[in-house]
Amino acid sequence: MNDILGLITISVAAITTTVLYEDWKEEGSMWLLVLAFLNTFLVLWFLVTRH
Repeated sequence: MNDILGLITISVAAITTTVLYEDWKEEGSMWLLVLAFLNTFLVLWFLVTRH
């Protein structure tokens, strides 16, 4: 169950990060880039702490 939840979380975060990055390229807005980095950090933190 935990692995499935992890996969879902990572998938959602990856999609969100991609969308944010695409928006950032068009808008050039700094907070979108910060959000994308935060998202990536959360995924990495999740991967490290779930075991």
